[in-house]
Amino acid sequence: MTTTVAPPAAAPTSPPISREPGVRFAIAHVVLVVATLLAAALHLDVLAELAVLAAAVAIGGHGLRPAWTTALGLSGWALLTGFLEHTAGTLSFAGGDLRHLALLVAIGLATGLATGLAAGR
Repeated sequence: MTTTVAPPAAAPTSPPISREPGVRFAIAHVVLVVATLLAAALHLDVLAELAVLAAAVAIGGHGLRPAWTTALGLSGWALLTGFLEHTAGTLSFAGGDLRHLALLVAIGLATGLATGLAAGR
């Protein structure tokens, strides 16, 4: 009598944890915090700080859906107005703050939409 033994089935592989949206969102926030610290250390003017955080929103949000990237833009605004412009952690809607909010949220939304179009979603 001959007995054949089938090789063990390969375990199903799951995607790396870094592809999970929540983890990517957290990593994007690390990018934002590092950008904020860099802008503060360099003593940039407000427009340069805005440009640094806008780039951080676009780079950090790459690969996330629009809801996540829009929230990332909101977080970028909170860091800009709370720690770079007003330094005491105070959020303000005075002066250019609303324009900064609109710009960072729009960049976040555009990043999410572009990512979705590129991925065919």
